[in-house]
Amino acid sequence: MVINMDETTAISVGKKRKLDFALERYKKGEITLGRAGEIAGKHLREMMLIAAKRGIPTQYSLKDLREDVEAVKKAK
Repeated sequence: MVINMDETTAISVGKKRKLDFALERYKKGEITLGRAGEIAGKHLREMMLIAAKRGIPTQYSLKDLREDVEAVKKAK
């Protein structure tokens, strides 16, 4: 069986596979959501929304929060 696919459809399928792959690795705790966004070619904010829509919980610990607070204090 031969499936004819135009270039736009092929690109769309490729992007979806990258997104699915990146989110699966994030869900397993192998990469950060930011890195998943880099793989999928999406901004962090967009990845946060996509993950939430798919029911993937964020992996943001109290330690992460403390580190971010310290980083903000140092940046002032």
